Amino acid sequence: MKRSVLMVLTVLACAPAPGQRAVAVGKLDGDLSRGEGVFLARCAGCHGPLGQGTDAGVALTEHFSEHRVEELALILIDGTGAMPPQSELSNQELADVIAYGRAKIAEH
Repeated sequence: MKRSVLMVLTVLACAPAPGQRAVAVGKLDGDLSRGEGVFLARCAGCHGPLGQGTDAGVALTEHFSEHRVEELALILIDGTGAMPPQSELSNQELADVIAYGRAKIAEH
C-alpha cells in the first residue's frame, strides 16, 4: 500500500503543470485529419459538428481565431465553465484538435 501511494505521488510530482503542457502543445504541428476525428469524437456532441454551438456548448468559431494555441490548450487541459477538462488527451491530440479548429472551425 505504501509503495503504491509513493508511486502515485512520484508520478504526480513529475507530471508537467498545465501551463508547461500548454507550451509543449504549442510547439507541436497539428494534423488536420486527426484533429477532425478528435473534434467529432470529443467536442461536436456539445459544440456542434461545425463548432456552431448548441444548447449544451458555446459556439467555438471566435474562440479558435481569438486565442493563441497555448491558451486554447490550457482551456482544453483545465476545462472552463461547464466544459470538463480534456486533460486525458495527449499533447499531440490537443495540437491536432486545435489545428483543426483554427483551420476549419474559425472560418465558419
